[in-house]
Amino acid sequence: MEKIEVRGPAIPLLMKTLREAREGARMRMVDLAKKLDVTQGYISQVETGVSRPSPEYLTKFAEMFSLDARYLLLLGGFVHKDIWQLVAKDPVCVFEFLHSKLNEEGEKICSAN
Repeated sequence: MEKIEVRGPAIPLLMKTLREAREGARMRMVDLAKKLDVTQGYISQVETGVSRPSPEYLTKFAEMFSLDARYLLLLGGFVHKDIWQLVAKDPVCVFEFLHSKLNEEGEKICSAN
C-alpha cells in the first residue's frame, strides 16, 4: 500500500520508544547499527530527533524488537494513503470513530494484532 508522509517535527514518543527498545534489549548503538545496516551516527540522530527515520528503518526495527510496525510508522508520521484520504474526506467521522474506541479512562479497548 502506498504511504503518505505527514511532515512535522520528530515525535518525542517515537524517539523514546526506539531508545527504550534498544536499551531494554541491552544493545549498544553500534550493534544495532550493524544489524540494521546503518551507521551508529544515524541511530544517534534518530534517537535524539535530529533525523527522522525512514519507513524502511522503522519496519526493520519493529521486526527486530517484536514491535508493531504500524505503530512506529504512525509515530514517525507515515500514514497509509487510504487512511489519509479517509481523514481528509471526513475528519469528524474519523475522530468520532476513534473516540468510540476509547473507554472513559482513555485506555484502548481494542488491541493491536
